[in-house]
Amino acid sequence: MWDGFAAMLRNLTALTLCITLIDWLLPAGNMRKYARLVCGLVMMWALLRPISALFLGGAQTDQMMTQILETMVGSGS
Repeated sequence: MWDGFAAMLRNLTALTLCITLIDWLLPAGNMRKYARLVCGLVMMWALLRPISALFLGGAQTDQMMTQILETMVGSGS
């Protein structure tokens, strides 16, 4: 159990560092807003996935997240 928790923390830390690096490298402007939105959605997905896996199970969680992302991407175009 603790190994899984430690792995989750390592992954979240690495993701946070990558998102921070991406934020620093982006030039100021219109694209920065959208990049921050996408990075925020990725971070929320990374945080919610382990929590929802506890309650729903891994396969159902992946299907649910895929449907949410498809709905969000489909409604934007």
